[in-house]
Order: sequence, then C-alpha cells, then structure tokens
Amino acid sequence: MNPASLQQLIDFSYIAAVIGFILALKWLNSPVSAMRGVLIGEIASAVAVVATLFDPQVTHYKWIIVALIIGAGVGVPLGMVKMTAVPQRTALSHAFGAMSAALIGVAEYFVGTPHISKFQMGEIGLEVVIGSLTSRAASLPPASFRKSCRSAPSPIEGKTSSVFPPWA
Repeated sequence: MNPASLQQLIDFSYIAAVIGFILALKWLNSPVSAMRGVLIGEIASAVAVVATLFDPQVTHYKWIIVALIIGAGVGVPLGMVKMTAVPQRTALSHAFGAMSAALIGVAEYFVGTPHISKFQMGEIGLEVVIGSLTSRAASLPPASFRKSCRSAPSPIEGKTSSVFPPWA
C-alpha cells in the first residue's frame, strides 16, 4: 500500500472513530440503548488505537504500550464499581479525560514552540483552558453525589463546609 493510500485509510479510521464516539454518547443517554453505546464506544476506541499504531509517524511503541498498561490498570478496577457509584466514576472519568486534553495542549506547545502560528497558539490555549476548567468542574460532582458526605458547621451562620479539599 502506498503512503498516500495508507494516510487516507488512517484519516478515514479517525473519522469513523469520532462518529462512533458521538453515537456512543448519544446511545448512553438511554437505558434502552446504553449497552449499544458502550459497545460502539469500545469499538471506536479500538479503531482509533489501531489507526494510530499504523501511522508512519509513530516509530516507537513503548509509550503507547505503557499508556495502555496504565489505562488498563486504572480502568479495570474503576469498571467494577457498584451501580450506585456510577455517577462518581463517570465524573472522575470525565475529569481525567479533560485533564488529558489540557496536558496534550501543553505538550503540543512545547513540541512545536518555534513554529507555532498565532492561530495554532490560540487553539492550543483554548485546549488547555477548556481542558483545565472541564477537569475542575468534572471533579466536583463526586463530592456532591456522596451520601456519606459529612458537613461541619461553618463560622458563617446557616452555611456548612464540606470535608473535601477544594480540589476534590
């Protein structure tokens, strides 16, 4: 297969994966179609990873394998939570995803620093800001979902303060 055809196949795979992720999010909104949403999300993830592995720009697979091992090590236990803890787990997953987007933006800045256009700088800046804000916002619900969250009286009358730190 010539390089142009391979790149077109990789690009098509990424587009198919994005469509799969969008459909997965749509189907996860309903209990009737949630199983289908999980399955298409898994398939879309696999398509994106395989497409990345076949990209000619990827010359070393060490960090991809390390990331897969760490992701499986964290993801498998998180996938075994009780049904009552699913909202907290989902919020935590969103927080990690947003944090990843922010860190990828920082890495893009440091990798391409001498050759970044103003448009690319704006895009990277938005990626980091939105990823950071989303990560912070997604990390708040686990504290509010907890039924066992104890509150202590605050010096301000009628207010309570949570026992969770500000970043939780």
